[in-house]
Amino acid sequence: MQKPFCAWLIAWGVWLAPVIGAGQTPAITDKNDSWMDDAVIYGVAPRFLSPNVGQRFNDLALHLPELKDLGVNTLWIQPIYENSDHEQGYHVTDPLKIASDLGTEQDLRNLVANAHARGIRVLLDFVPNHLSSKHPFLQDAAKSGASSKFFSMFMSRPDHAPYSEHYKRVAVGRTSFLVYFWDDLINFEFRSRAARDYVLKAARYWVENFNIDGYRLDAVWGPVARHPDFMIEFKNQLKSIKPDLMLLAEDKAGRSQAYKSATHPTSSDIFDVVYDWTDSADHISEWSWSRDEETVFQWDAGGDVAGEVRKSLEHSMRPQNKARVLRYLESNDQARFLPRHTLEQTKLAAAFMYALPGLPMLYYGQEIGYGTGDEAHDEFPEFTPDKTMRSRDRWGLWPFYQNLLRLRAEQAGLRSNELTEIKVRSRRAARQVFAFRRGHGADAIDFVFNFDGTPIKTTLEDGRRVKLNAYDYKAFRGDELVR
Repeated sequence: MQKPFCAWLIAWGVWLAPVIGAGQTPAITDKNDSWMDDAVIYGVAPRFLSPNVGQRFNDLALHLPELKDLGVNTLWIQPIYENSDHEQGYHVTDPLKIASDLGTEQDLRNLVANAHARGIRVLLDFVPNHLSSKHPFLQDAAKSGASSKFFSMFMSRPDHAPYSEHYKRVAVGRTSFLVYFWDDLINFEFRSRAARDYVLKAARYWVENFNIDGYRLDAVWGPVARHPDFMIEFKNQLKSIKPDLMLLAEDKAGRSQAYKSATHPTSSDIFDVVYDWTDSADHISEWSWSRDEETVFQWDAGGDVAGEVRKSLEHSMRPQNKARVLRYLESNDQARFLPRHTLEQTKLAAAFMYALPGLPMLYYGQEIGYGTGDEAHDEFPEFTPDKTMRSRDRWGLWPFYQNLLRLRAEQAGLRSNELTEIKVRSRRAARQVFAFRRGHGADAIDFVFNFDGTPIKTTLEDGRRVKLNAYDYKAFRGDELVR
């Protein structure tokens, strides 16, 4: 039997307030987040990780000892909520309820508690930009149009916000709404107080009831572009509950050219961690290390590889940009790295990402070289409870990543935000070798990377001579070779 309309209001806890007007942008509260500088993030898609319907949280918990041994201390779990796509989970139909195929609320509490007992913090994926068109509110708005009490919660009128050129109008029932790229994911209208309160209620719920340590905020570039004042309110409310909560924004680390006003806050201004994307206004989510169909790491002797590397670093290393940057080779939106590169290029790129300032992220399967051979067309590995992740490593990448994470944990300079380039003396070397210092004083560690497929001998500006094989790197503390 269908609930009467007033019962929907009570059940969903929505305040149907009028559309809000423009006002003063609230202040951004101070941070209490020192643990984040040491974070090593591991991302998982729980629906694909395990084949056991209803037991996926429990199966993930069984792998926590392995992740701890690998060097991971922060777990990012992709959306756990009821959804209409039954895949990665971003088509949310109830952000206040766990999808039953993953497990129960108690299973999630146990997973978080088990992770905390091993020194692993837990981030949930949260979707503040949109809801699935199958959500009851949207179904009501689609049926009744402007006469629906929920209609004002969703975008139906265009604006001139950054990225507005990507809006599309889609029909849902008798009504049309605005979306970005996904026809069945309808944008929230954050001029509506009801929309704001609904998103805030859902975000607060998991922090208050499950002791999570933060959120990875999906497509948050949209809400930040349309209503940064709301995202500051969002951040301040959550930080008032848990001041050291990590808010990881899927948005550009650089100050985007798309933001025309110098006073317009970006995700770098608001959140704790932001993505390693270009600051180009032409692309919303272009990885900094991509060049058309290739990556910088695939270039060869014909090009100025070191120059491209320097250019890729430029936007996220500007002095005014104080945000932490998420460094990664693979993500839920990217193709697997190893199938498109040699093993040597893959190891070089991984070591480079982890040597840079920022937080390293492994996307599950990356640590075993998943996506090659018979797995070439399968994005998501499955780890059954009776088999370790490491046992599926055919490439020797598990111990490689384990050593990278151990080095980062041991060397304080790698957890700082300092990077100083070290010049090389040879013109040829300057095109294929990039060297830099991380940290300072006793904590300083120097890296020399050869991004070319040919060996090279070079002299650094301080007179040190370094010999590198193809796609090779070395790390020094003074004259002592660390790697």
